[in-house]
Amino acid sequence: EGTWANDLMDGDGRFSVGTKGDGYEGQWKAGKKHGEGKEATSSETYSGGFADGVRSGIFGTWGLRDGTHFEGEFGNGLRHGKGRAVLASGDEYDGEWQKGQRHGQGTMIYKRAGDDGVLVAYKSYTGAWVKDARRDKETVTRLASDQCN
Repeated sequence: EGTWANDLMDGDGRFSVGTKGDGYEGQWKAGKKHGEGKEATSSETYSGGFADGVRSGIFGTWGLRDGTHFEGEFGNGLRHGKGRAVLASGDEYDGEWQKGQRHGQGTMIYKRAGDDGVLVAYKSYTGAWVKDARRDKETVTRLASDQCN
């Protein structure tokens, strides 16, 4: 449902698939997602910009059903630019992304459950990343318990 031009979605509209809420609601151009919108599937959600049918833009939010989520820039459907991810484990990465991978400068904070079951930071790495891997594996900093907030 929505606005149509030349038998294609064009303008604001909604496209639903099945009965579980899968689909897209937002702006369309010539039958493709284009502009701001929200997309949901059984495994993930995304809210932000689209260009020619793919996720793209200065700011978007993406989340998986396991609790993993990302806020930041997208390009060609992937995390690309600056952004912050929180993984299902509680670990956090804040920095640069390229083609969906950590790449460039960034900080990773690793967490684990404390004695009370609450996740606390226990080590971190700040520096260069190349294709989703730490460039210098020797510079991980162990955090004292009073630094874990």
